[in-house]
Amino acid sequence: TQSGLGLLSGTPLAEHAAQTFNITLVVTDNYDVRVTQSFDIEVVNVNDFPQFSSIPYLLITQDIKYNYDITVFDPDFGVGLNTDQVSIKAIGIPSWLQFSTSNVTTTANLTGTPQNVDTDISHFITLVATDSNYKRATQNFYLNVVNVNEAPLIESSPLLIATQNELYRYDIVVSDTDFLTENPDEYLIYTFENLPDWLSFTNSSSS
Repeated sequence: TQSGLGLLSGTPLAEHAAQTFNITLVVTDNYDVRVTQSFDIEVVNVNDFPQFSSIPYLLITQDIKYNYDITVFDPDFGVGLNTDQVSIKAIGIPSWLQFSTSNVTTTANLTGTPQNVDTDISHFITLVATDSNYKRATQNFYLNVVNVNEAPLIESSPLLIATQNELYRYDIVVSDTDFLTENPDEYLIYTFENLPDWLSFTNSSSS
């Protein structure tokens, strides 16, 4: 007798899981005599890692609202009778950002508006998605807040009357919210127009 050999092989993917494939093998000789073999192959699901399918914005400008709609995909969703669920949490978010999740377990949201004091800072944020079988995915990113330069503010009011032979004094107070940033790099320059020769100016502090 002469033997025939063959090999049936392949690798099922997640979309094939929890399915049964009915296969019939037919072998025919050169006299058209055939034999058949029927069998079922059941593909057992293996729990997969969830995956982040959204990409965060990495740059935000002061006084402009930041919004990141977070979405997660899990290959196990919809596979047979699988009841896998995913929870999402955020680590390292600044106080001006609010994190929320919806009743749909694969979505969450980061939103907020940075103020002047929140600028010039790079926040390292980690998002963690964990499924029911404790398999997890992480998304790490740096969120950078850009400062918007704002005009200084003169907070003091001058004396409008000076008396001959008596010292006139005006303590000038100026504020600038840009000095509140994490890494202030600006300074103030004082200039005067129509200053009489009997007045002189002394700068005691650039801030």
